[in-house]
Amino acid sequence: AYAYAYSLVDFIIEEHGELESFWNLARAYQKKHSLEKAIDASFGMPYEQFDQDWRAWLQQNYGA
Repeated sequence: AYAYAYSLVDFIIEEHGELESFWNLARAYQKKHSLEKAIDASFGMPYEQFDQDWRAWLQQNYGA
């Protein structure tokens, strides 16, 4: 679980602009209490697209 959490933060930093993007997501989640809504608010995309992009990034970078 730790490795996936780390990879998610790494993906956000690499693909969505620095560590501040992660903190923006955390703040959006705190306000919305929904990961799907927080991702949409933070990155302007539906959760499904974000998840698909993250999984592709995992495959490319970790072979997972």
